[in-house]
Amino acid sequence: MNREIDKRDLEAPAPAAHRKARRRELNNLFDIAEMDTRNFDVSAMLGAVMRRKWSVMLITLMFGVGAFWYLQNVTPLYPSMATVVLDTKDEQVIDIEAVATGLSSDYFAINTEVEVLKSRRLLGRLVDDMDLVADPEFNPYIAPPAQWMLNPDVQSAFALIGMTPGERPEVAGAVQRNETIDAVAQRIDVSNIDATYVFEMSIATRDPQKSAEIINSLARLYILEQLEAKFEATQSATHWLSGRVADLKVSLERAEAAVEEYKTSTQLVSEEELELEARKLKDFRDRAEGYTAEADRSDVLLADLSKARSEEDIDAVAALIASPSLNRAKQQIDAIKGSADQAVQRRELATTQFWNEVDRQIAQINTQIKRNRSQADATAKAAANLETRLEQQGADLVMLRQLVREAEASRLIYEHFLGRMKEISVQEGIQQADARVLSAAIPNRTPSYPKKGQTMVLALVLGLLTGSGLALWRESRMSTFRSAEELERATGVRVFGNLPRAPVRRRRDLLSYVINKPASALAEAVRDLRTSLLLADVHAPPKVIVSSSSVPREGKTTMTVLLAQNSVALGKKVLVVECDLRKRTLDAYFGGKKSQRGLISVLYGEAEFEDVVVHDETAGFDVLQGEETPVNAADVFSSMQFEHFIQSMRAEYDFIIIDTPPVMAVPDARLIAVLADALLYSVAWDRTSRELVRAGLNQFREIDIPLVGLALTQIDLGKAARYGYGGYGQYYKAGKGYYQN
Repeated sequence: MNREIDKRDLEAPAPAAHRKARRRELNNLFDIAEMDTRNFDVSAMLGAVMRRKWSVMLITLMFGVGAFWYLQNVTPLYPSMATVVLDTKDEQVIDIEAVATGLSSDYFAINTEVEVLKSRRLLGRLVDDMDLVADPEFNPYIAPPAQWMLNPDVQSAFALIGMTPGERPEVAGAVQRNETIDAVAQRIDVSNIDATYVFEMSIATRDPQKSAEIINSLARLYILEQLEAKFEATQSATHWLSGRVADLKVSLERAEAAVEEYKTSTQLVSEEELELEARKLKDFRDRAEGYTAEADRSDVLLADLSKARSEEDIDAVAALIASPSLNRAKQQIDAIKGSADQAVQRRELATTQFWNEVDRQIAQINTQIKRNRSQADATAKAAANLETRLEQQGADLVMLRQLVREAEASRLIYEHFLGRMKEISVQEGIQQADARVLSAAIPNRTPSYPKKGQTMVLALVLGLLTGSGLALWRESRMSTFRSAEELERATGVRVFGNLPRAPVRRRRDLLSYVINKPASALAEAVRDLRTSLLLADVHAPPKVIVSSSSVPREGKTTMTVLLAQNSVALGKKVLVVECDLRKRTLDAYFGGKKSQRGLISVLYGEAEFEDVVVHDETAGFDVLQGEETPVNAADVFSSMQFEHFIQSMRAEYDFIIIDTPPVMAVPDARLIAVLADALLYSVAWDRTSRELVRAGLNQFREIDIPLVGLALTQIDLGKAARYGYGGYGQYYKAGKGYYQN
C-alpha cells in the first residue's frame, strides 16, 4: 500500500478538531495496512520459494533418495485376477422359486454378491482350504523378523533390556486364524464391472503362482458355497414340509369328521326348503300388517260415526258410511215435506229407521275390528314361530357351511404342501450354481507394487511441496522487513530511502568514505533520501528534522550524519543536534572533535552557542553535541528553553537535524518531535521486528507531526541480491556499472 500523510493537511498550527481528524486518518492507515499484509500474493509466495530454492531442492532430493531406497528394498507384489459371471437364467427342472430360486439381476442383488465374496465366512473357508495360517505373508505371528533385527549389535542392545528383537508372543490358533483372515481381506479386491453381471476378483502376493491359486480357490469356493446353500435349503425345506404335511393331514381328517358329526347331530333342511319357509314367513308378516292396518282404519271410522251419532248429524253419518240402505233412508227423510202431523210422524219414523240402521252399521264395524285384531294376532304369532324355526335352521346351516369351508381349506393347503414336498424331493441333487467362472486366474510375472515411476514422481512432488511449504512457513514466520514495499504495506507510511550498509569498519571513516566516493551506492542512496524528503512538500520543505528509531543500533545516527553531509552539498547551512544525552555517540563520527560543553550548557545559559558548536571542516556542517546532566532528559526537552532554542536555530540554519534516542527506550523523541517539521524513522533491514516498528510508530500517532517518513537502513545488498528481496537483485546488478564503491 503506497499512501502517505500529506504535510499540508497537518501543518502546524492546526485546529484541535483538524488534528483529531488527522489522527483518525493515521489510525485508519495502520488498519488498512494491516489488512493489506494479509492479502494473498502469489508473486510473493513464488518469491519466497525462489529465495530458498536450494533448501527446497535439498528436501526434494531427500524425498527422491528415500523413495529410491524404498523401491530397492521393498518386496514386490504380483497380481492375479479371475472373473466370475452371474447366470440369471432360470434353468430349474421344476418351478420351486420359493425354495431354491436363482439370483435376481437387480442392483441390490449384485452388490450383495460382492459382499458375499468379501465375507469373513467365505474368506475363512479360503484360509482353511489353502492353509494360509501357515503362510508368513498372511500370518504376522510366524513372519520372519526384519533383516535389521538380525544384526548382532541390535540383538545385543535388546538383550540389555531383556528383549529379543523379532520375538513373537504366543497366541491361540483362533487368534492367528482371525489375523490371517483380516490380512487376506485387505489384499483381496472384488468389484462389479458396470452394466454387466461380471465380477472381478484380484489379489497381489509375493508369488505369482500363489496369487493365481488363491483367486481360483476363492472362485471355486464361492460357486461351491452357492451349491451347498441351495442343497441345504432344499433339505431344510423337505424336512420342514414333511412335518407340515403330516400335521395338515391330521387337521384335514379332523375337519372332515367335524362336518359329518354336525350333519348327524342336527335336523337340517335343504336350502330350497329354507327358502320356501322364508317366503312363507314374509307372507305371514304381510297379512298381519294388513289386518292391523284394516283394524286401525275401522277404529278411526268408528270414532267419527260415534261423534256424528251423538250429534244426530244425518248428513255427516251418510257421508261416512257408503251404505245403500242408509242412503235410501236419508232420501225418505228428505222427501217428507210439510208440517202436518202426519208428515211429522212419517219423518220421525223414517228418522228412527235411519238411526237404527246406523246403530247396526256401528255394531258391524265393531265386530269387524275385533275379527281383524284377532286375525292379526294369530298371524303374527305364527310368523314369530316360523321365524324362530328359520333362525335355528339358518344358524345350523351357516355352521355347516363354515365347517365345510374349513375342511376344504385344509384340503387345499394339504394338497399344496404335499405337491411342493414331492417337487422338492425330485429337485434334490440336480441344483445348479448361480455363477460360473468366466476367466480363471493365471500367474502374472509383472509386479503391480511398487509402481516405481509413479512412486518416484509422487516422492519428488511431495518433496517439492514439503520444501515449498517449509519455505512459505519460514517466510510467514519472518518478523523483519526486507524491502521497502513490505515496510510500506505493514505501516502505511511512505519509505523515503533505502540506505545500504556502510562499507567501513569505524564510524570516523564514514564521512571520509562518502566524501571521497560521491558516486558510491551509499552516497546515491543518501541523495535519494534527501530528494524524497524535500519533494514530499515542495512548497514548504522541512527545516527541523527529527531522526529516531524503535531500538538502538538501527543506523539512525549514521543516517543523520550522512543526511547532513549531503544537504551541505546543496549549499545549505546545516546543524546537527545530538539529543541522545544518555549514549552520546555522535563524536565518534568526527575523529574525536568533542567540545567540553554542549546542548545543556546552551539551554541553561552556561555557555554561548557560538562557543559550544563544533564546525566540521571536512563535512561542512555544524554539530551541537550532547552532554551529561543531572536533570532528567525528558524534562530538558519539554522545557521552554529547548523550544526557544529550536525557534532561534530556525533563523540561523537551513536544516536542523536532531538525533534522538530510540522511541521504545525513552520518551525523548516524542517530546522533541512536537517541535519538528518532519520525522525520519529508521528501520534496520532484516533485523527490527514488525512488532517493534509498529509499536514505535504508534508512539507518534498522537503527535501532530506534519511529515513522517521511513528509512530502511543497513541493507546488505549482496545478501538481498542473492535472495531477491524487494528487487534488490536488479538494483545491485544495475549499480555495478554506475556506482564506484
